[in-house]
Amino acid sequence: KMAVLFLLGIASAFWGHSAGEVVIDSTKIADGVLEVEVSGETWLAQADLGFNSDQGWVSASNGKLTGGTVVQHNDCSSIFGCANITTVTWSDVGFEVSLFHYVQAKAFVFEQHFISAIKNASTGVDTDASSCYPSFSSPTAPDTLTYITQHHIFGGLVNGSDLSSYPGDVQGGTPFVLFNTTAVVNGNPSNSTSALVMSPLSSFKVAVHTSGSSNRQGDLCTGLNGMIETIPAGYKLQTLLTYGPNIHTALQTWGDLLLLQGNKSRTQHDEDVTSRDLSGWTDNGAFYYYWEDTTHSYQQTLEDWFHYHVAASIPVQSYQLDSWWYYKYAEFDGGLVEWEARPQILPLGIERFAEVTNKPMTLHNRWFSSHNSYMDDFPFAVEGVAAMPVGGVDTVRALFSHIMRFHSLWNMTCYEQDWLTNEYNMMSIAKSNVSVAEDWEMGMGLAAGDAGLTMQYCMPLPTDYLISTQLPAVAQIRVSNDYASDPHTQWRIGKPSTIAWAVGLKPFKDVLRTTVHQPGNYYIQDEKNPSLQVAVATLSAGPVGIGDKINMTNTSLLSMSMMTNGTILPPTKAATAIEVSYTAAAPHGEVWSTLSHTRAQGTVLAHYVFAAALTADYQLQPFMLNLPSAGQWQVARFEDQWDVTGEVFDGSSSLKLSSNSPKFAENVFGWDLIALLPKLDNGWLLVGETNKFVSLSWRRFWSVDTSSPSDLKVTVGVAEGESIGMMAVAPDGTRKHVTCKPEAALVVVSFAAATCTAA
Repeated sequence: KMAVLFLLGIASAFWGHSAGEVVIDSTKIADGVLEVEVSGETWLAQADLGFNSDQGWVSASNGKLTGGTVVQHNDCSSIFGCANITTVTWSDVGFEVSLFHYVQAKAFVFEQHFISAIKNASTGVDTDASSCYPSFSSPTAPDTLTYITQHHIFGGLVNGSDLSSYPGDVQGGTPFVLFNTTAVVNGNPSNSTSALVMSPLSSFKVAVHTSGSSNRQGDLCTGLNGMIETIPAGYKLQTLLTYGPNIHTALQTWGDLLLLQGNKSRTQHDEDVTSRDLSGWTDNGAFYYYWEDTTHSYQQTLEDWFHYHVAASIPVQSYQLDSWWYYKYAEFDGGLVEWEARPQILPLGIERFAEVTNKPMTLHNRWFSSHNSYMDDFPFAVEGVAAMPVGGVDTVRALFSHIMRFHSLWNMTCYEQDWLTNEYNMMSIAKSNVSVAEDWEMGMGLAAGDAGLTMQYCMPLPTDYLISTQLPAVAQIRVSNDYASDPHTQWRIGKPSTIAWAVGLKPFKDVLRTTVHQPGNYYIQDEKNPSLQVAVATLSAGPVGIGDKINMTNTSLLSMSMMTNGTILPPTKAATAIEVSYTAAAPHGEVWSTLSHTRAQGTVLAHYVFAAALTADYQLQPFMLNLPSAGQWQVARFEDQWDVTGEVFDGSSSLKLSSNSPKFAENVFGWDLIALLPKLDNGWLLVGETNKFVSLSWRRFWSVDTSSPSDLKVTVGVAEGESIGMMAVAPDGTRKHVTCKPEAALVVVSFAAATCTAA
């Protein structure tokens, strides 16, 4: 065997060593074991590797995997850059594993390669694994490690410390995030590695992280799920591991690599109208979900709704039509039969609504019924009431292209695939075959891309977050339960938004209503927190969708989230839960953070803190926002208007977040929004728009000119006919206000002169 240490972050010697970095000792791979060390401590201890076959479990520990041949080399053909590679081959069983170390990318890739076909790979349990590499057990030290992972529908996050009870199976367990609790709770001034992230890099729909393996009970095993029946010759499965100085940075690095592999950009959907601008929704929780005006048809109700928006100057720029419009096997709960408008619902078709509104559409779809009309022309696997298309990616792609063929006639911009979890879970072949589930989602996403559509995923599993990185058309993902099902808590999206944003998706809170009581629909509950809902949707940096009854929209509240043309004014990234939320030191409520940059320069203008449903005071420190302790920020607070408070936030002082929900038991939640503002180079303080939730949105602020100590100039974008009001604080403490109604779309605001001139 050749001895070698693979080290992350080393750019010197080919097989070099450096204290304080992440270390994997590849000398033990041939014996079937690995260890991951961070700063000299074992974070993930060695465990066995192997696979299931008609010969039972084949591994080093039971003597069936011996005599592996070790080969080391380097290769620079990967999109991740150059790699140092160790491969161990067991020719007698037709199996090999490789460890790729991408030095510049700060990543490891583990690969299983089945040289020979494996029959009878299944263990018969979907919480099990039919192959394991890498495989780890809980270390004895350090005892300060905590994991986070997504699990089940909508990708909710769970955390724990004992790998033997890790909640991994076909329903979730990816990504696996392991972090140093002490660094998160007390700070990490050395900026050393404090978080690892691991997930599948391929085979997204059939790969698992699980500790429930019948062959490796209690160990964290990464491989194919235990229902896989046959593994074809030549099949490869890859797992990615990367790291960072904090959870968010590690996740960002992980997401960047997945997106790089999928040739997908984080910003490519920034101008997608369905997330950029205000939208109208008819899904579960909207007033018009399966509920038309009792004196009109559904067709007329929709048109009346649109005309109300126009008359009331509510700038809805796209509409979503939910499952009520097309053919299903059972009216409410059945799968798709045919994706065409039912004449008793829309007698003039979707094209009529598209023509009347001249607005783009987001159109909903659900899982396939076993009675769907497409089975005459395309192959499907059928199980009970459900069906899944089969035949390979190209065949599935052709099916969805056929389904979406009226996209131009309907003015469809976004295809919403809902019930993803049902389509997957109702079909055992999705778990037992290595390619069927992957082909289904890849074919669907490629067909949407062919049609020039974006996609929104709804009711996703964690594996759907992963596979979306390989599909440029997928732009949005629902991160909450249905609004109608849980209106009082489904707004708590700070944690799942962390993963959504990491993988380049815009998180969607779901539809909202802007007034408390909207009579006439007995299915919906009163909305006790309308301002909270609108603020959360705005801070999500994803779609803002309203579902109010005609004449019941609070336009003043909505105006705080957008320009007058409906363009949402979001932060640069989604507001996400602060990292201490995953520890015992978590606040008693929701505390999220985000930031805003200038659009052209990338200059950070503000960090925002959102605190909601707090039942106890909380002291916030800069490191909790991953801010440097040497920094200093002026505090502004939003109470219908923004204003500076005179408070200073820095490494020597904490920021008090006060308990704000005395009516918590009644599901009435208070919330606070705070901006942390840096002094600019010329001594000015830019507060921004005083009447918007995000006072310094990247969509509004293009650039800042600090060349003169006597003036602050900002270049801003303005909607046609829009009035803007902004505030800055001069170096002498004087508040400077500018209000204007410019004619140009791009304007330079001078705070000293209180003028707005065309840029």
